[in-house]
Amino acid sequence: NATSNCLLERDTTSLNGSVRWDLNSESPWLDSRVLAYWNRIDIDESRISDGRADETRLDEYGVNLLNVSRLGEVTLQYGADIYREEFEAERSGAFRPAPPEATTDVWSAYARAEIPVAEGWRLDLGVRYDDFSTEADNLGEQRSADDTSLSAALVWSAADWATLALRYDEAFRAPTAEELYTTGTHFCIFPGFCNGFIPNPDLEPEQAANLELVGSFSFSDTLGADRISLQASVFRNEVDDFIEQVVAGPFFFPVQDAGTTSWVNVDEATLEGFEVQGSYQRDALLLTLAYGRTRGDDDNTGENLTNIPADTLIADLSYAFIADTLTGGIRFTDAASQRRTDYAANENGVVYDGYTVTDLYASWQPAAIPGLKLDLNIN
Repeated sequence: NATSNCLLERDTTSLNGSVRWDLNSESPWLDSRVLAYWNRIDIDESRISDGRADETRLDEYGVNLLNVSRLGEVTLQYGADIYREEFEAERSGAFRPAPPEATTDVWSAYARAEIPVAEGWRLDLGVRYDDFSTEADNLGEQRSADDTSLSAALVWSAADWATLALRYDEAFRAPTAEELYTTGTHFCIFPGFCNGFIPNPDLEPEQAANLELVGSFSFSDTLGADRISLQASVFRNEVDDFIEQVVAGPFFFPVQDAGTTSWVNVDEATLEGFEVQGSYQRDALLLTLAYGRTRGDDDNTGENLTNIPADTLIADLSYAFIADTLTGGIRFTDAASQRRTDYAANENGVVYDGYTVTDLYASWQPAAIPGLKLDLNIN
């Protein structure tokens, strides 16, 4: 349909640059890495029906610092993450979302210790401090927050082929500039009848506590010269102030109202699920299958959370045509329909269809030029 508002031409340009410096000294105290990086994403798109153009740019500048110290059998990792995001956009025409011209600064400090406690047993302890601030220049709004997160894990190497781990991890996620400040029109049913964004500069950061049981298993020479690997995990994630996008409407009775779209905090939410992955390798052939499922609910109302991913099955088949030089493969991703959309704002009972994506990829590492790698992907 050439008059469709949804039919676009889009060009996306991604630029990435990084410089990394490693220091591997003879001292057990000093094994360091410094990584400086810059990422830019430019999106230029135009609506085919009338040529209306939009331009969006995101720049990210960052530094990652890491040092590893070894005190006998105890390993310490500690460092910092520091980065800035600059987001800007120009959107032409009426009835368009107005994205924020926003700057976000984040810095974090972290430390992690691996401590052997018995034969085959290890204790991992970690702490991380995050501080963020964001400002939307076009709206005159500013937010900041900080938090400390803890982690602990008990790891059991039961055998050469089996490892089990019980993990507890806390996490902190600040709301993005998009979630805080987006205004304007989300979509139109017909001219003048448009669902609009409502900014929410009072969004609180998400604070999560995740309990997870992880198992890893590996078997060799089961059907000849082959290798079978299995990984499985089951998790329960309790989140305070979970951030979700809620689309209310459109409503046609008793009064016509196109409704609103906004990001809100869910006071208490629980996400539960599992992931399982298995791979089989024989000579140059590698087959990998993976399946994941997540369920999310509002603990106070029992409603489904929005933005929970669909159940997903992934199959990946690759072949090394020339060992350590040329590899090619195909990947299938099948996402099931998402029908867990029982929340108050979804008065129309909207559900989302499933879909399947096929990717082709190849990788070439010429033996004559050490350090060079070329990748080709058709996604």
